[in-house]
Amino acid sequence: QGGKLYAGMKNKQFKQLSLGGRPEWSVELNGQLSANPAVDNEFVYALTNNGTLYKLNRRDFKIVTKKVES
Repeated sequence: QGGKLYAGMKNKQFKQLSLGGRPEWSVELNGQLSANPAVDNEFVYALTNNGTLYKLNRRDFKIVTKKVES
């Protein structure tokens, strides 16, 4: 969406890439992605394999909220 690609890596890194594949932002999650990320105009949502839902700001890839399933 918006000319960006999103990729979860095996080392728990979650990356935003340009359409040309150039890394723009990266953040370390507490697990690997368990589903495709969801994207809207402002945020990216990522769910990890240990039940944590992350909400990240698309502008700077900072974590806005992190909810751990108990």
